[in-house]
Amino acid sequence: MEMHYKYVNEDTDRVNLYESTILSIEKDDNRHEIKFIVDWTEGDPYVIVKCEKCSNLIINLSHNNRYEKKWIGTLEITGFSYIKKKDVYIVQFDFEHILSGYIRLECHNFIFLTPSKPINIGGNDNLIEEYGTISIE
Repeated sequence: MEMHYKYVNEDTDRVNLYESTILSIEKDDNRHEIKFIVDWTEGDPYVIVKCEKCSNLIINLSHNNRYEKKWIGTLEITGFSYIKKKDVYIVQFDFEHILSGYIRLECHNFIFLTPSKPINIGGNDNLIEEYGTISIE
């Protein structure tokens, strides 16, 4: 699928990821890049969230006991947040359903590539808490 629209850093506020699902995560160690392939709830098959010059990837997920243990679960996004610290962004996906927790990383740029214009506006959910695990001051 061809991606026609590109939203960089704060421009990603125009794109809604709520209740979309992360289908896969691709990591390129040579380029220090991580791509999240996201099943987009806005009618198109998927969007790509690309994070460039990444470091300090933290995956903190657990099974939510409200659901039966036999379910494996999906990474349904319930929040997307970022904070700019000097020249680096801290980016975080939040999850609150079968799998609860977050995926957080540091990067110099994050980009949303979409096949069409978004129907709903997203925004920074401002859900990042300071845990002392982020090395940027």
